[in-house]
Amino acid sequence: MHAYRVPILALAAICTMKGQDNFNPFNYYYHNPPIYRAHQVLAKRTQLHPAEAFAIIKHESNFRAHASYRRHWLYDIFVKPKSSAYGYAQAIDASWHEYQKVNPSAKRSHYLDSIGFIHWYIHKHRSLFRNHSMTEHYKLYHDGPKNYQEQNLLVSEQVVRRVEQTYQQYKKEFDNRITSLDWRVEWHEF
Repeated sequence: MHAYRVPILALAAICTMKGQDNFNPFNYYYHNPPIYRAHQVLAKRTQLHPAEAFAIIKHESNFRAHASYRRHWLYDIFVKPKSSAYGYAQAIDASWHEYQKVNPSAKRSHYLDSIGFIHWYIHKHRSLFRNHSMTEHYKLYHDGPKNYQEQNLLVSEQVVRRVEQTYQQYKKEFDNRITSLDWRVEWHEF
């Protein structure tokens, strides 16, 4: 009877190790070189540091593929969510449908499609930025181009500062690990 405890505990440990709070994009890229290469191509094309997409996904969905606004029930009646945001990138329906004109097979729950969406969205609205910084990019991404232009921002400065701190952390880690990731990709392609 005690012989079954070890495999069950090991299985429980493996299941909890993959928790989204512990998700590390660098480890993910290390074990998935083609996805890393695709993200590199996107970053070069849009001239955005890959850490920007990491920081946005971290704060929008905490790296959860099926993140969405919770459905609310009031007196056993379904109340429609405030937003249609869904997936890693928390893209709303209108923006996602516009992106699908460029990339028809894209799915919001796919990591690389969400990365592509973030790069596409920020690059598409690049003419609106007062300066090209992570804080400005996040303000536009979170609140949309209309609110960004009118300075009618819904996101708080505290949240923007946290996103900037996360970006700086990911950027530092990414810049420190880029040689090992590049080596891994070259070895994988060999």
